[in-house]
Amino acid sequence: MSNDGTGSCTTNGSGQCAVSKPGIPKKTGSVTCRVVNVAQATLTYKSADNHDPDGDSNGTSITVSKPQVRRGVCHRRCDAQ
Repeated sequence: MSNDGTGSCTTNGSGQCAVSKPGIPKKTGSVTCRVVNVAQATLTYKSADNHDPDGDSNGTSITVSKPQVRRGVCHRRCDAQ
């Protein structure tokens, strides 16, 4: 995690894992997550081999922007009678 945060995770059988960062201030517009190391007992990590099949990052870091909140939209609950 970028700026004042680290995280770690263990991948599942598909090579995926999730890292969370609680306590990000509401005024923060975006966060950048970056892979800095990968460990495995018998293999060597080569950062140049990182890739992202869906194209929303460079395979090493991704910036996630805060969703825009639509103001003035009101939802109300309707109960069937």
